[in-house]
Amino acid sequence: MKLRLVLLVVLFSFPLFAATEQPVIPRAAETIDVSLVNLDVIVTDRSGHRIHGLTPADFEVREDGKPQAITNFSAYTTESPVRERRSIALFIDRYFDARFRVEPTYEAIKKMIHEVVAPGDSVLIATWNGYANIALDSTDNLNAVDQTLDAVAKSNTSEPFAYFSPFSRNYGPLSGPALVRSDGIVGWALAGESWYNEAVRRHQSRAEVAAINSVINAMAGNDGRKALILITTSVGPAEGQDYFYTVDRRVSKWHDYYRSSAFDTVKATATAQNVAVYAFPPFAGGGGYVGLLDRQGPDPAVEAEVDRVAALRDVAKATGGIYAVGTDILKAVPRLRDDLVDYYSFAYRAATRNDNRMRNVVVKTTNPQYSVRSRRQYFEKTDDARMRDGVVALFLHPTAPSGINVAANVGEPVQKARHRFSIPVSVEMPANALMTAQDEGRKGAFSVYIATGGGAGEMSDITKRTLTFSDADIESARATGKAVQYHFDLVTDNAAKRLSIGVFDEVSHDSGFAAVDLPRRSR
Repeated sequence: MKLRLVLLVVLFSFPLFAATEQPVIPRAAETIDVSLVNLDVIVTDRSGHRIHGLTPADFEVREDGKPQAITNFSAYTTESPVRERRSIALFIDRYFDARFRVEPTYEAIKKMIHEVVAPGDSVLIATWNGYANIALDSTDNLNAVDQTLDAVAKSNTSEPFAYFSPFSRNYGPLSGPALVRSDGIVGWALAGESWYNEAVRRHQSRAEVAAINSVINAMAGNDGRKALILITTSVGPAEGQDYFYTVDRRVSKWHDYYRSSAFDTVKATATAQNVAVYAFPPFAGGGGYVGLLDRQGPDPAVEAEVDRVAALRDVAKATGGIYAVGTDILKAVPRLRDDLVDYYSFAYRAATRNDNRMRNVVVKTTNPQYSVRSRRQYFEKTDDARMRDGVVALFLHPTAPSGINVAANVGEPVQKARHRFSIPVSVEMPANALMTAQDEGRKGAFSVYIATGGGAGEMSDITKRTLTFSDADIESARATGKAVQYHFDLVTDNAAKRLSIGVFDEVSHDSGFAAVDLPRRSR
């Protein structure tokens, strides 16, 4: 498999407001923002039965070891006269398994959705087969949900005993013949070279992780109970800096978030958006997973699967969800149903720190006999990370309405080299959408985030540029009724199909996004 990267070069031309090379970003008056950290909490006895009737006095909450005061306390059961909105997203990897295992799993999921989804709720279904696809956009239409899941189940069904490696699908041809070992685990004879290209594996894993994060971010604007059902056989840890969150590769000191594996960004995104992840990797039998944590040995396939299982379990536990594999998924789906309708919901107040750091959250009851399940971590992303999330998510799903109305237009491409084209791009926004700092300088600034995406899941790095302006510039634009405009030339290759743009006001912290299809270029 040949890895194709999307080429992105942004050449900025003179915008409406003059930009400095290293702008001094103005800040609004000194304030201390306070945000609510929401927690959805499941309480059971030692037999697994739900505990009802608890009050705030029955709970203890600590963030990084410090006690937190509970606010906004509510309890929801199947008999509650009111309910929160429910948002369910499914991210389903392309895999093959026997019909007698696939169909019961999807029937159980369909039954659960029918039991918990009501008008006004939301179900989104995304699939992955080397690239992401929204098979069903957010809806409460249960017939559409059934039809989509039936189609996905059909595509994931193969004949029994169809020996299949979950690694081979996305990572190209294998270097050795397939072997079926006596213990049922699919292995591969290694002949000289590794049976997959490490660079391709990491690229594919990061691309799928980016798609999962986009699905989670699609629920960011939704209130109420949120859950992601993650059915995957291929995604797992991929060490190295995740380029979707890298701002400046020249800096010598990275945040822990940057140093973490790409899969850890799923945990960070889910905890930041209060989305519980229910990790349901398939393959109950000879395809792997079952008993892998108990196996020992140098087999690279087994070791890779152990890492994947551990990563999926870690994400499920950290977000307050559950992990189940193979036939155990049928037992876990009813627990997921109960989690969506029978839980405690409360919050605590925390100062907004905007520091991209994971914080440990511990929720306990005063009764030590009870078991508590809730998200164990809370990740507060920086404004920069949230903007990059939004730019990536826009390739997969429209963003929620925001404070800045951004429009983008592209001109005709001009060929610069055999596979390189220059495309003029114009971006505009209302002058009233931008703010200047209330100080003597009366300066303002906005940052522009730009990325391109290909038709098969490729995505460029994200380019960021910050532009400054004065209060006089804004007043002049308002007086003439003109929008704030700036222009740049996008130099790219044939692989780029779509342009994603984000605009962030550095003073008001409002944002806006726009996406536009790029014109076809001849080779």
